[in-house]
Amino acid sequence: MPRDDHAGARIAEARKLGGYTQRGFADAIGFSYSLFHQVEGGHKPASPDFIAACARALPIDVTALTGQPYMTELQQDRLAELLRPILESPDLSDLGADPDVTARQANELTVGADLLCQHVRAVKLTAAAKGLPRLVTELTTAVHRAPTTGLRGGCSSGVRGRAICGCAVWARVSGSDAAGR
Repeated sequence: MPRDDHAGARIAEARKLGGYTQRGFADAIGFSYSLFHQVEGGHKPASPDFIAACARALPIDVTALTGQPYMTELQQDRLAELLRPILESPDLSDLGADPDVTARQANELTVGADLLCQHVRAVKLTAAAKGLPRLVTELTTAVHRAPTTGLRGGCSSGVRGRAICGCAVWARVSGSDAAGR
């Protein structure tokens, strides 16, 4: 008797989210439609090779298909770790210059903000999320120490990057892949 809590059911859900038909996905992973149908239905167990092929084709982490314990909690913890500094960084602008921070030159900060935006566009969300708080701290400190037009422009790029990054990280992680890239 088929159960709903098996790798085949998780594969079916991920396949549908990916926009594949059963036959189309079976072709994409190089397994017969008959075997694929039986695995999704829970009538046959999914082999490690089968699961790996599905994960590569979707692309998602194998643990999302195998139902490893605590995966959801791990994803939420990783998300919280990435988002905490992003969510706290808007408060920095109200604090003024940080006496413990040596900010880079204005042109270097602008390049840093642009690099952050490039990370987001390239879906390198972990790198973007980790780099953002330091950049916002440096930009805020630099703006308060020398409020020039160039620095304010870099600061707005950083703020835009923060918003884009936060939304992209949230969408990506809550969608499927907490590991980021």
